[in-house]
Amino acid sequence: MKPAFFYAAGTAYLANMMIPVLEGLNVFSLSLDGQFRVGGVVLVSPPPAKTGTVLGVNGRNASWTLEPSGDPFPSMLDPELWDRREIISYPAAFLHIGACIDYGCARMIEKVQSLKPGQHWACGGYSQGAAVCSALWNNYGLKPGTSGPLADYRDRWLGFVGFGNPARQINHRGVDGDFGTWSGSWFDTDIHTGCGGAFPATGPHRRLTDCPDEWVEFTNPGDVFSSHGNSTTEQNWTQAIDFALGSFDAVEFATAVLNNSLVPTVEVAARMLFADKVGLDPFEAVGNNYFVDGNGMCFPFPGGGHTTYPMWPPCDADGVVPVIEVDGGDGFNYYAPDGKTCYQLAIEFLDGLAKPFQTAPIVLPPTQSVGWSTTLVPPAA
Repeated sequence: MKPAFFYAAGTAYLANMMIPVLEGLNVFSLSLDGQFRVGGVVLVSPPPAKTGTVLGVNGRNASWTLEPSGDPFPSMLDPELWDRREIISYPAAFLHIGACIDYGCARMIEKVQSLKPGQHWACGGYSQGAAVCSALWNNYGLKPGTSGPLADYRDRWLGFVGFGNPARQINHRGVDGDFGTWSGSWFDTDIHTGCGGAFPATGPHRRLTDCPDEWVEFTNPGDVFSSHGNSTTEQNWTQAIDFALGSFDAVEFATAVLNNSLVPTVEVAARMLFADKVGLDPFEAVGNNYFVDGNGMCFPFPGGGHTTYPMWPPCDADGVVPVIEVDGGDGFNYYAPDGKTCYQLAIEFLDGLAKPFQTAPIVLPPTQSVGWSTTLVPPAA
């Protein structure tokens, strides 16, 4: 029986994360679909949306504006290998991303519980969608030795792919490094190992532990959610995210704001996500990415490393993304993938998991020609 694939997109990071600054009553606002504001003043705006071509496998390409809600990844899997390829929708949350993750988990569990008897399944997600799947592992019985509604479906689970997972296990990439070994820091570009997701190490929405090889993670330099180290700035960023998750300690948070350590960190992360000027080299891990899509169209797109996965390959062990420089004709250089993109590698991995379950075609025996025949019957005695 062909397996099913369930995918959670990164919709909830479209929500604004409001950080009130007691001193001066300024407000920082971040949103992955749009703008960075301070005190209500727009400092950074995204470029107008363009529809680019995301390269798939065997010609199964997809058109996408790179807005999270339109993620085409599930549809790019081989339809001959999968019984179901479904995206899990869940609403954005304001100042309580944790509740949004929990809702996404409930939707994902409903899908898994709707499987046919004996049917296998896999899951995946981008950004907060990857965090939804991570919560299934941590809290709902997917992880061996734990209990929950997915415990009875654990032996039918095939694997996971995640892009920019804020709950990524420290140093974990999966499958013996077939899809990259880099696990560095978005803040300190000299650090290439020892890092993980920006979610806290404890609590209901904690970073992952004990992930198997079939749990595959993609992370690239400049991803403020999945390439997170131990610097003071990065730990302050985790505290800000903990606030957005809804699981923060109010006293600690207020102290951080009053000490003026939290807000500058949020601004640093925002500048990483949304370029405040154009022409920045994407390998500096800041600001705009300068993509060349599958049809050769050049376009800039914000998000730092967090939005590179559909368009670029994984970086090497030193944090260098293999790309080919292209003159965009507008005074800027753009970058085409030099090798398979993260999306292409993930598709091949998942399709490889599904292939053993492909229903073998029924081959009919060749039709034999029937000719005339004569049977001689001896006369009765």
